[in-house]
Amino acid sequence: MQNIFITVFLVCLTSCIGFSSQNSKNVDHSLVPSPRYRLPTTLFPTYYELNLFVVLDPLPNFQRFTATGEVLINVTCREPTNQIYLHAVNLTISQDSVRVNSRTDGSELGVISLTYELENDFFIITLNRTLQSDEFYGIYIKFVAPIPDYRLNGMYQDYYEDPESSETRYLATTLFAPYHARRLFPNFDEPSLRAEYSVAIGHHTKYHAMANEEIVATQSAGEDLPDYVWDYFRTTPSISSYITAMIISDFTYEEAEPVNFINRTSRVYASPHLISKGAGAYAANITDAVMGFFEDRFLIKFPLNKLYSIALPHFFFSAMENIGLITYKEPVLLYLKNETTEEERYKINYVMSHELAHQWFGNIVACKWWAYVWLKEGFATFYSHYGIEHTNPELNP
Repeated sequence: MQNIFITVFLVCLTSCIGFSSQNSKNVDHSLVPSPRYRLPTTLFPTYYELNLFVVLDPLPNFQRFTATGEVLINVTCREPTNQIYLHAVNLTISQDSVRVNSRTDGSELGVISLTYELENDFFIITLNRTLQSDEFYGIYIKFVAPIPDYRLNGMYQDYYEDPESSETRYLATTLFAPYHARRLFPNFDEPSLRAEYSVAIGHHTKYHAMANEEIVATQSAGEDLPDYVWDYFRTTPSISSYITAMIISDFTYEEAEPVNFINRTSRVYASPHLISKGAGAYAANITDAVMGFFEDRFLIKFPLNKLYSIALPHFFFSAMENIGLITYKEPVLLYLKNETTEEERYKINYVMSHELAHQWFGNIVACKWWAYVWLKEGFATFYSHYGIEHTNPELNP
């Protein structure tokens, strides 16, 4: 029976791509009304180096609630062109900073103009010479992104009220699905254009930073910023832009013993007053149990060393399956003994199993385009019931 499920998985996801895919030129656009809303197929990203300095408190020489960033994007040229199309929305781009270099000989290509197509969210770099097929190039851009409180996508401002001090505590979090990574940094923001991401986040020491991967180094931000540090994260596997994620907060966590999800770290993060009441323990243990079960069932190991689940005070969806850093609304992740009802416990189990199934159906294997979103959602919904049956069969209807 298990082999049948694996066969169905592979056959039905022929409209999808996986970690090892090089994003074939023959991307199927048949279900897209007009190709003019799509990026040209001339360039394919392979790697992002993204540095973000996030300011949540007043700081001289910086605007509060902003992310000052720089990004290096390595690309492969597939068809000759003298224009680079990227996605960017509401970013302040330093025009003097934009550079394009050959990765082969290091030579710099001259930038003739920088223009925008607002209808399509395009940021267009026009060069003084042509990029050549099968050659490798680097694109470097400095920018500033707002962290607003009026929307729940891109990187946005969230908050909670500390019940002890009655203070408002701020955090920065992200929701990039389906096409909002472009609100934080210039990128190729389509699901089939997968790349590796190497992320560094600068922040005040009273906060901590999280991203898809684990922190591998922390360094001081320098003498001019004694209360700030830079956290450097392990480079991700090749993933879609919409499942990248970053969070800067003062949240604390509950960690599960790795009984089933062997040699991996399963944590649930939430506001400190909620974690202190034990609200994260139930979900942390569900993560360990379901992820271990899915690894055995799918015969494919989860490719990261950690999986964090974050309970956010304000979130657009019930949850979002960002690889290694799943975000939830508080009520669908946190369980309080003698307070959470059985109906609410069922929803916690269902939503969590759905998002954990997405780590395979949607993350390890991704849809080429949003017309195929039913594939990843269908499989995640189907297997959510298996997750519940494995951990809490009494909850399955």
